[in-house]
This record gives sequence, C-alpha cells and structure tokens, in this order.
Amino acid sequence: MSISNDKILNSVNLELLKFISLFQDNSFRYLFESDVQCELLSRLRQAIPGTLKIPGLGKPLQEYNISIVNSEYLNRIDIACLDIDKAAYHEMRNHKGFDMHLYDIPVYAGIEIKFRKIGDIFRLDSCLRDLEKLQKLNIPNPIILGFIQLESDVEAFFSHSPANICYTQVDKDTPLSTVNIISPKRRWAVNAI
Repeated sequence: MSISNDKILNSVNLELLKFISLFQDNSFRYLFESDVQCELLSRLRQAIPGTLKIPGLGKPLQEYNISIVNSEYLNRIDIACLDIDKAAYHEMRNHKGFDMHLYDIPVYAGIEIKFRKIGDIFRLDSCLRDLEKLQKLNIPNPIILGFIQLESDVEAFFSHSPANICYTQVDKDTPLSTVNIISPKRRWAVNAI
C-alpha cells in the first residue's frame, strides 16, 4: 500500500475516533496526559507504519529512514505526522557537524492533547492556546483533543469561555473537528463564531 498525506489524515481520524470511544468506556484507564499521548502514538504508528527516506549529508548517515508519526516533534507538538509530499524537498542542513534537518521536516497533521484529571483546573482556553500554537507553526491539519476525566468537571471546563467561541455537542460518530472536547459521556466540537 502506498502512503499519501490523504491516507495519513484518514488513518489519524479513524484511530482518534476509536481512541475516544476507548477513553469514554473507562476514563480512569489514563491517569496523566502522557498516558493518552503514549497510547495514541502507539496506535498511530501501527496504523501508519511507514517510514520516510530522508537524504543526509553524511553526518552521520547518507540516508535516514524516519517514522512518519513522531512525538514531541518540531516545537514539541504532542504528536506530529510528517508531510510526505514536502519531506522530499526539505532543505538539508548541518549544525555542529550533524544532520539536523531530520528534526524540522514539515508537519502535515499536528495533534495537541490536554487531559483534565482529578484536581486540575484548566479550561477550554488552554485548548485554544494549543490551537494558536499549531496555527503559528502553519500546520495544515491541526487537531486539538481536550479530555475531561470526570463528567462533573464539564461545566467548570467550559466556564469563562471566550465570547466568540461556540461548542456544540456532537454524536460519537461525527467526524472530528479542529478542536474536540471529550468527557466520559459526551463529545463537543468547538468553533469560532
């Protein structure tokens, strides 16, 4: 099977929807944001198992096979899927005697995760800041996932939301939007108005 950016995005959306269902079945399977990130990274690497051949300058290799799906990539994007089309044309660069262009290949889909566990107080604005981060990085397909571990925290999470933001409860089979909020029993799509 040949891989393309469209296939990557399709796989990302399918895997994220499966994961959301798993989270909603048992939100205490995950205790920290890193648990969510780790499982999503693993699932996406299984769904998108390919690597990209990236030419090197011989410092240390002439060619690298790097994963399409990476964590804490570029400016610490929680999960990043590299851009298949742009990777081949990415400028090679050397820094302090080493090939460094492997670490800033353009990203096609960037996923930022927020996880409100018991006792946390952050709200929707934290997810919106992550969206701004991905937009500033010019990520063509930003995806924000805000997980709320306790259903009783939903009201506090959405309190003090910016006036230009609306959030709509959606069905579990609704395709993902750019900003998605997930509680144990519900899911919302967030949009600017």
